[in-house]
Amino acid sequence: MEDGLNGMNGDLFRIKKYMLFIIFILTLSACSEIHVGEVKEIEVKKWIGKNVQADSEFIVKEETINHFVEATNGYEKLEKQNVIKTPPVLTYTIVLEDGEGRGYHLWLTKDGKGYIQSLIEEDSLTYRLKEESVAALKKDMEEAGGVEPTGEIEFE
Repeated sequence: MEDGLNGMNGDLFRIKKYMLFIIFILTLSACSEIHVGEVKEIEVKKWIGKNVQADSEFIVKEETINHFVEATNGYEKLEKQNVIKTPPVLTYTIVLEDGEGRGYHLWLTKDGKGYIQSLIEEDSLTYRLKEESVAALKKDMEEAGGVEPTGEIEFE
């Protein structure tokens, strides 16, 4: 009987080890940096007022994809995590070649500030974008038309 318990304890230990490994891998994939070469397209949904538009646009232009990826990878985590009450200017999903998608809300202001909030459940934090990323994205949005930066961003 004692040998059976030791065998079961060993099985439980292996299961716990396996579960910790799975959690670790999921955490890494949620927070990992996106590489431009892995991106198939960017799916964009614009917001008008407080409503997200049903129609999606797909960005495949390499330069614009680079701007979204650089903005998504190069951010500063806000020290005080507050929810942004202002509706975003758009919601975008970076669609990878393997079919995986990573979604974000994007806020751009007229005075050159930008924020993203990850829509990944494990990482739904708000981040401040670098000035050069904001400028590049604003230029892309002006060229595409239909997306206007917001005046001010209101935090909860």
